[in-house]
Amino acid sequence: MKKRFSLLSFIGSLLLGMIVLVIAVNCTLLVKGMINKDEIPDIFGYFPLYVQSDSMKDEFETGDLIIVEKAPLRKVRVGDIVSFYEIGTDRSAIVTHRVVDASEKKKVMYYTTRGDANDSDDKDLMSYENYIGIVRFKVDGLGKVMMFFQTTGGMVTAVAAPLFGFVVYDSLRRAKENSKARKENESLKKELEELRKKN
Repeated sequence: MKKRFSLLSFIGSLLLGMIVLVIAVNCTLLVKGMINKDEIPDIFGYFPLYVQSDSMKDEFETGDLIIVEKAPLRKVRVGDIVSFYEIGTDRSAIVTHRVVDASEKKKVMYYTTRGDANDSDDKDLMSYENYIGIVRFKVDGLGKVMMFFQTTGGMVTAVAAPLFGFVVYDSLRRAKENSKARKENESLKKELEELRKKN
């Protein structure tokens, strides 16, 4: 019984820790984004992006979470997957595609990009003007979870879930203590009865 409650306690603590981490990351990015609206908010030079199309389907899919590093443009190599602002969108749309070629014109580096699932290269070249960063890793499906936690329902869940977990854990703990107390009382009653019979 003790092992069962220890396991419940561990699982509860783990879930609570994950929820707190997700909330902390979201809040940090939200505040940074409000302070500096011209830049993508990051944490120690890294920031998450949610995949919203299947143009890189062999590498990641819609709903995945990718982590992008704001690495200097000089570190970009052919074969890297990079995120950049789509030209002509006023920095409102971000594209994440693979670099397939690089060239230099008038001492400025330009990069040809293409989605792995696309048949042709992107029409516009990427340069320092619209470059954001290099994709370092991905987490399957986590983008959907992060997007959910940014909704009203997600925020309510983030608060309600730990509270519900605590109530359940506390109820189980109290039930265990009450059961133990009942057994002790029954044991004392039996001992008293035996003493009375002897007297």
